[in-house]
Amino acid sequence: MPVTKEMLRAMLESLGGLNMTDEELEKAVPQVQIYADQSAKLQALDLSKVYSGRLLHPDDGASKS
Repeated sequence: MPVTKEMLRAMLESLGGLNMTDEELEKAVPQVQIYADQSAKLQALDLSKVYSGRLLHPDDGASKS
């Protein structure tokens, strides 16, 4: 989805964020677009066969008696 100045301004307002000039928004839009594109790529990844690192428990060296 293309990010526009208007979209970015609305997002900032809804989050109670910064007041940015049109010039600042124009500079920020390409960076936000990169973030949005990369986020979409990550969401599209098929990780169904990837073992979750959150399930791993490193051996802390303590004996299990």
